[in-house]
Amino acid sequence: MGLTNKSKQQRALRDQRRAWVSRLTLRGRTLREIAEDLAEKGISVNPDTGEAWTHATIGNDLQALRKQWREDATQSITEHQSLMIAELEEVRRRAWSDGNMPVVLRALQQKAKLLGLDAPTKHAILDWRREAQEIGLDPAAVFERHLEDAAAAIAEGVGEPEGGSVGGSLQAIH
Repeated sequence: MGLTNKSKQQRALRDQRRAWVSRLTLRGRTLREIAEDLAEKGISVNPDTGEAWTHATIGNDLQALRKQWREDATQSITEHQSLMIAELEEVRRRAWSDGNMPVVLRALQQKAKLLGLDAPTKHAILDWRREAQEIGLDPAAVFERHLEDAAAAIAEGVGEPEGGSVGGSLQAIH
């Protein structure tokens, strides 16, 4: 069973009023200021009474809007990402058809960023202490030896100690 014309008109009027209530709320207007603004602009008047909307009606609109905003905010990140990807794809398709390569590139960059494809590259850092223990060496002794070698090289003006690194020292000690 479909909506009657009157129901459709009431829903359209409510949606229009809520759109204005939303805009004015997001601009920091109070409920009283919103009611005054709506009345002054003649944007929406209660068709049943011919009067401005009551504070109670606008308060109910605010309550409904806040509920909708909470629901929108709690949508999963995946849903938001999916929507954004679809929108970026549409932008990219349109830019391709218009030959607008800077927009194509920007859309691709935004999509890569959204998907995390441009995340920093992870590099494996070797733990020389674990390697020393695995081959039966005391890491503290290896480190001390490396410091001594470095100090001696600096004192002699040679530069880097034998092996050039702690890993090189591990090989020299073993």
